[in-house]
Order: sequence, then C-alpha cells, then structure tokens
Amino acid sequence: TEGGAHSNDIFGSPGTPETQASYVVEMFTQAKAANVRVLIWFMLYNPPPDVYPYENGLVNRNDPPERKLAFFTYQQMVEQMADASYDRELAGSELGAPEMHAYRFVKSNGAALYVAWMNPVNTDKAATLTVRGKRAVVYDIHTNTRTVADGDDGRSDGNLSVGVGWRPLLIEILQ
Repeated sequence: TEGGAHSNDIFGSPGTPETQASYVVEMFTQAKAANVRVLIWFMLYNPPPDVYPYENGLVNRNDPPERKLAFFTYQQMVEQMADASYDRELAGSELGAPEMHAYRFVKSNGAALYVAWMNPVNTDKAATLTVRGKRAVVYDIHTNTRTVADGDDGRSDGNLSVGVGWRPLLIEILQ
C-alpha cells in the first residue's frame, strides 16, 4: 500500500510541513491498525517541480538533500511503533470529542501506547483524552517530548489527561 501527503501549498490544495508530518502519523497508525503489512511513503525526495509539483518527499531536493519535519516524524513513528501490536480503536465514549481519533497499541514490554488526533487536519478544535495510568511520555510531530502524571489535572485518580489537537500525539504509558 502506498501513502503520501505534500508539504507545499499548490493548486489550491493546502499543505504545510506540519500537515505532512501529521499525515505520516495518521496513515501509519491506521495502516497498522488495519493490519496492512507494508505501507510505502510516496516519495522519499521531492522531485523537480516541472516533473512533479507536489512536495511529497521526506527530504527536499537540495544538494545535499535536507530532512524535512515529516522525515523526523516518520523516524519517531518507527522507533515507537516497531514493537507495538494493535489493540483497538478507542470507542466514542472514551474520547473527549466526536472529532477525536485514538488508537491503543501494546508494546512488547506490555506498555500501552496511544496515538490520538482531532479531525479534520488544521481544525481549531481540541479535546482532552483521558487514559489509565500514573505517568506517560507524550511525543508530538516535532519530536518534542513531555511527561504527564496522574494529578496534573488536579485529580489523583489513576488517570492521565492529555490535550489533543489536530497534530497527532503518541502517548506512551510508563506506569
């Protein structure tokens, strides 16, 4: 299976480095959930615009090529999801809003890994995802990390609350 998204705004089809990186996470998450054995990103590099005007590449066409945000996001996805098995898509009653998508995976060490985002891309809407746990690391598409803990929301109840917007988050439960 092939997937891709561009990072340039062309022919009335808006694209940015952030939307491209978001699609990397969303496509690979949904492919893994659907048990797609191979998903190939179209394409590795941006060809010349007179050949193909969409900048779908994970690297640009500079000499030497420079890695784009989507490249680093892809690398992070591979690192986090390599040993993860799909568990389930969270039910509507578990989500903070009907526009939220969230998937649960289980890593080989037994840790839960959630991937969540709001639709559509570039929406202004945000919602809170609440999952069981005492502590988690949250990864964003810029490969930044932050730790969240039970009680950060003012309640020590064995749950973690994570604000989710259109940029996908990976949430690795540590405890």
